[in-house]
Amino acid sequence: MQLNQYPKAIAAQQTKILNMRRDLRLLEAAQKSLLLAIKGKVANDANLKNDTQRKAREAELIEADTDLELNSRELLELKDDISLEEINLELICNEFSVLKIEARERTASLLAVAA
Repeated sequence: MQLNQYPKAIAAQQTKILNMRRDLRLLEAAQKSLLLAIKGKVANDANLKNDTQRKAREAELIEADTDLELNSRELLELKDDISLEEINLELICNEFSVLKIEARERTASLLAVAA
């Protein structure tokens, strides 16, 4: 990649991460909604007599909810993917910095020879 292409590549990578973070927020909101629905079922269950029974029933419902399990898995995968993309962004930025330093060194060498 040419030195002048790096700013656009950095912006594209930042945009990609931003979009992934938006997706993460949507998944987190969906997970909260699923958990609130379970808590609502437990709260409205008149057969549950005490806090221990309510906690046990909530745990059962969470364990049995395949949508919640899928959502949790997607959340973890997306968080890992975001971390990888952040590493790629850092790599692009570092490569850009190295190329700028090398260009400055070449310019300084040319000026020194010309002087």
